[in-house]
Amino acid sequence: MNQRPPAKSAADAIGKIRIAYRALYAMGILCLFMSGVILTLAGRPGIVFVAALSALFGMLYLFLGFRVKRRSTAALIVAFILTALNVLAGIVNAVQTGVPGFLMLHVGILCALSPAQAAIKELKSAEQMS
Repeated sequence: MNQRPPAKSAADAIGKIRIAYRALYAMGILCLFMSGVILTLAGRPGIVFVAALSALFGMLYLFLGFRVKRRSTAALIVAFILTALNVLAGIVNAVQTGVPGFLMLHVGILCALSPAQAAIKELKSAEQMS
């Protein structure tokens, strides 16, 4: 009567990590694309700063995605915190303007990053055992 649940496969853990780094890559590409759009529409010097900041965050997301692909726990934590701050800023922006903007995208990426932490720990512990 005491049945143990089947052990999770390594493929499931790798799939969770794959979802996390692909979400980070998508976010990085979106930030770089938006910085290009902002630069083409720039008519004021202040807009160029916003475009540069967007490009910087795009490169950061791409770097974090690369590190998560290499199973870096620290990069995953930094990406999770950065995305959580984006969600909080999106909530404040949605309350002030009444337009949610990219809030759902950030929430989706946050949900994709959540299970990857356990998957990285699982894979690292499996590697140490063998």
